[in-house]
Amino acid sequence: MATLKKEFTSADLDSNFKLVYYHGTGSIEYAPLLYDNTNTQRTTNDIFSFVDTNTIALELGNTIAGTWTLYLQGLTDVGGGTVRKLHDLDLDASPTNDFRIAIGKTGTASKNIVLSAFYTLLDSVLNFCKRDGSNITAPADWRTELDVYSTTEVDSVVTANALVPDVRGQYTIGDVGTVYSTYTVTFTDLGTTDYQVIATMTDADATPVLMSCIWKIYDKQANSFKIAAVDEAAGGSTNFVLDYMIFKN
Repeated sequence: MATLKKEFTSADLDSNFKLVYYHGTGSIEYAPLLYDNTNTQRTTNDIFSFVDTNTIALELGNTIAGTWTLYLQGLTDVGGGTVRKLHDLDLDASPTNDFRIAIGKTGTASKNIVLSAFYTLLDSVLNFCKRDGSNITAPADWRTELDVYSTTEVDSVVTANALVPDVRGQYTIGDVGTVYSTYTVTFTDLGTTDYQVIATMTDADATPVLMSCIWKIYDKQANSFKIAAVDEAAGGSTNFVLDYMIFKN
């Protein structure tokens, strides 16, 4: 690591209160640190910019008090004399016309490419992500490359494993007397009596009255089951309805 130090005062600023600092060739990825005359660190987020590979600028916007100090930290040389230049502009395409992206790591010369070349690189690596109109070109590849499901695959899996009743319906019982009565609910033949009935007894009256209905399901057949019910409260509701769903085991 190398650290460059620049001390400056208001006399070093130009007419726009800008410090343009040429720090030499062979420069790299910078970590700028700025301290004022009281040795308090100041932010460089909005005032720091690159003029070119070897020059930076600080736009301070006004005069400063006393002497300020700028530190630039970074690698100035990598093995064999190869310089790491994250902001190098020595490509064929004009840097004023093309956005650029720099890729690198510590101890390795960085790659500086125009954005269009980066798109080409992504296309070669993530080609399976391409869209054909509103559809993914090769959805099956998403499972292989990214270990994720496409929307169609998710729908298929959810549908295959969803809890969907084989039969659902509603049976109107009406008035349940104070002695047990039986009722037969019929439905499309399931071909088996190995099923479960999930049911609720509801009161369809607009203004239900107090009641105590006891009921059970029994005698399951392939196309029917029976209900036994009794209302222990005389004068109770007269409009009972059974909502049910049937699931094969």
